[in-house]
Amino acid sequence: LGAAMQRRLLRAAARTVGCRISAEETAKLMALAGLRATQPPVASRTGARLELGGGLRAERTAREIQLSVAEGEGAAAFVAREKAGKTAWGGAGGE
Repeated sequence: LGAAMQRRLLRAAARTVGCRISAEETAKLMALAGLRATQPPVASRTGARLELGGGLRAERTAREIQLSVAEGEGAAAFVAREKAGKTAWGGAGGE
């Protein structure tokens, strides 16, 4: 996917859990996914985490970026999984 589509997918994923993210937050998520570099740098290693606005949390696992909303902000989760070079998007850890 091109960079513009990657940004749209990340913003759509955030909306799925009830959050809207800025261009800067989108860039940080792309860096967490290993798709681009940011300043200051964001680690794209397994276990890396981001706390974004609106209680949005992002965590990098070996094969996915997990988005969730902090407790008290709403109970929602969204997962992006990498499979065979493709990214699959689903809610609450679904396939």
